[in-house]
Amino acid sequence: MRILSNFKDYYDGAGMGYSPVPVYVRETATLCLAQEKWLPDKIKMFEKMLDPARQARGIFSSPEYEFAVLCIAGTAYVGYRSKRFQEGSYYWAFAEKTIHSLTAKPVAPFEVPEELHRLLNCPVFMLRPFWKDIEVTLNPNLRKETDFAKIMPPPIIFQEIEMYLGNQMVVTMDPNDITMSDVDKVTAHGFDAKWSFRKEPVK
Repeated sequence: MRILSNFKDYYDGAGMGYSPVPVYVRETATLCLAQEKWLPDKIKMFEKMLDPARQARGIFSSPEYEFAVLCIAGTAYVGYRSKRFQEGSYYWAFAEKTIHSLTAKPVAPFEVPEELHRLLNCPVFMLRPFWKDIEVTLNPNLRKETDFAKIMPPPIIFQEIEMYLGNQMVVTMDPNDITMSDVDKVTAHGFDAKWSFRKEPVK
C-alpha cells in the first residue's frame, strides 16, 4: 500500500515490503453531518453507530467525559476520555487493560456497514456526538489523537487498511458500461489495427 499524506502516523512503513497499490490518499477533514445537509436516512446510519457507546458508558456518563467511535477498515472501536484533556488518550472500552473498571461493561468491537466507508470514501474515520449533530473526522491522525498504537500494532492496522482498500473499497466498473470501438477490440487481442494479424506480412 502506498500512503499519500501530509502527516506521519504510527503505522506508516509497517507493511511487509512495498507495493504501489492500493493507494491510500490520507487527507484529514472534519464534517458535521446536519450542517452538511446529509439526507436524514444517511444520518440515522451514523447515529446507530453511536448507540453501543451510549448504552455502556457507566461512570463515563458523567459530563466530564466524552466518547468517540473509531472506525477502521470495517470495524468500530469505542473510546472515552476526559473533556479536561482534549489532547489526551482515549480509554478503549473493548480492551480489558484500559478499562480500569470505569465502564459498566466492556464494549466489544462491532461491524461498520460497508456503505458508510463508501459514503465517506475513506477506510478510517472517527465519530463524535456534537450537540444535536454528529462530527465526523476523516482519516484522523491516530498517533496524535487516539494513542491507538497501544491497542493495535502497526503491522496489523497497516494490513487491515491495505486489505480493505484493495477489496471492499476497490472501485469496480460494470463491463456492460464499457464501450470499445472495433479497432480497440482488435488491438486489445494483440492484432494489428491495419493488418488484423499479430505480425505484419513479410514483403
